[in-house]
Amino acid sequence: MDNILSQFALFQNWSPTDLDELLCQGELVTFEPDELVCEQNTVHSDVFFLIQGLMNATMQTGEGTRPFAFGYIKAGSCIGLPALAGQTLLNATVHAVHPSQCWKISTDLLEAAMDRHPQAWKTCAQQIALGVAHLLDYIEMLAQPDGYTKLRRLLEKMDEMARECPAFPPAPITQRDLGERIGLSREMVNRMMRALRQGGYIEVDEFGRIRVTKPLPRRF
Repeated sequence: MDNILSQFALFQNWSPTDLDELLCQGELVTFEPDELVCEQNTVHSDVFFLIQGLMNATMQTGEGTRPFAFGYIKAGSCIGLPALAGQTLLNATVHAVHPSQCWKISTDLLEAAMDRHPQAWKTCAQQIALGVAHLLDYIEMLAQPDGYTKLRRLLEKMDEMARECPAFPPAPITQRDLGERIGLSREMVNRMMRALRQGGYIEVDEFGRIRVTKPLPRRF
């Protein structure tokens, strides 16, 4: 039977013996929907590897404001890898969306194991770089000159996520949530979403997810 860690890119090409030894150094933890996994601006010394389930990452941008949503974290992802590069202060809050299971290990133990597998450090750097690229892509989306282009980009990203992770659909998202992710009023989002539905461009599936049914128009 495969070790549960074999699904993670960080541990590719590790021997079964090494994976079994590493697995024993961490612990399995479970989270119920809406349960806090880790909190923004707190010091952490663990890395979480999401085995199954779905989580979301948010950032609190100001007192009394709704959190800014980064997006969903799917199975096969890691939470806290920047700690291996010395960034021990969390820059986001993570909650479980569905019942989820993680394998958790301290950064000290993980670093020691990775030192015996130098390729893992290259993979770690690649994973962190992917996270930075995702963030820059989000920033580029927010920098679009008009509200519809921002909404179109967000809907395309959400549809991509739904197709990549069909077994664990995210919780239904409201049009208010959509607006707050891209800095638009609920009324503006409602108007554009209504036009897209009437045009047959989007639909809501049985899980409450917004799905793109044909290429969205470039202009509204």
